[in-house]
Amino acid sequence: MAAKVKTSPLRSQTWLFLLLGAVILGAVLFGLYPQNRALGKQEEEKFRLEADIEKQKLLHPLYTELYQKAKFERPAGLPLPPRKKLPRDRIGQLNAIFLEAARQSGLEFEKVLPQVNSLNMNTGLLMVDVFLKGDFLNLRKFVVNMAQMPFVEHLERLNVRRVQGGDSIQLRLWLALE
Repeated sequence: MAAKVKTSPLRSQTWLFLLLGAVILGAVLFGLYPQNRALGKQEEEKFRLEADIEKQKLLHPLYTELYQKAKFERPAGLPLPPRKKLPRDRIGQLNAIFLEAARQSGLEFEKVLPQVNSLNMNTGLLMVDVFLKGDFLNLRKFVVNMAQMPFVEHLERLNVRRVQGGDSIQLRLWLALE
């Protein structure tokens, strides 16, 4: 018969301690270490955000000063009409309005494209792109005609390109809406 091999209690306790040590090491490696790394990253992010806030606090006076300087005030000597908002039911007439202004200026009107996404900003303003063709020298007359329109808030962009048969002119305007 086979003789039973007896293990000593000391040897089984050693294996038990080794197993317990491996469990503790596994808990540290797979639980605490990643959590510690995540906390380190969060702390770095916190310090970066605090630095950004400090920078914003330092730059805020400069921003307000530049903002005040950049505010546009209408010159007193120009004959500009009082500002009125364009009724929403007249948005469909923008083509006719700008067609007449282009005709008076000697430019060829192509189209007006209202930017519908600008209405989502709740500013009471509508951004439109006006496309014209013609002689660049007539553009001044068109801009003067636009200044007489009480609902034109400001001209954001002016793009002029040479094309065959004249100049292609694109204006981006902001119109005040009721």
